[in-house]
Amino acid sequence: MNLFNDIGKKTSDIKNKITEETKLRMTITKNKDKIEMLYTELGKRIYEKHINDSIEGLTEEINARCREIDEIADIIEEANKKMLKIKNKKQCHKCYSELQMNAKYCDQCGVKQGYAEKEDIIVEEKAEGDNE
Repeated sequence: MNLFNDIGKKTSDIKNKITEETKLRMTITKNKDKIEMLYTELGKRIYEKHINDSIEGLTEEINARCREIDEIADIIEEANKKMLKIKNKKQCHKCYSELQMNAKYCDQCGVKQGYAEKEDIIVEEKAEGDNE
């Protein structure tokens, strides 16, 4: 019976990981779309101000939109970190490609991967485990 329980638990764990990864991918896609809309809106507003020769107040409007984009980019970054953790992978510090945890060099750009990234992940996991 323990064999069936183990198989059931492993199946459940895999299903949960797939579900979580799917949710994270949807979050990333939705937020990338939001950023694209903000880029378009920002460019349109700047051009409209240019055509109307009304540059006044434009700097604050640009800064507000850029802060909004920064906030959404932070959400995407957090979702990417969670997805890497689920997959038990790390990210190249130069080109941001997804790598195996034990990779010494990036498969895409060839940059040597330092030990600092691994230590950061271990420290982050311990910090998260302390809260439980």
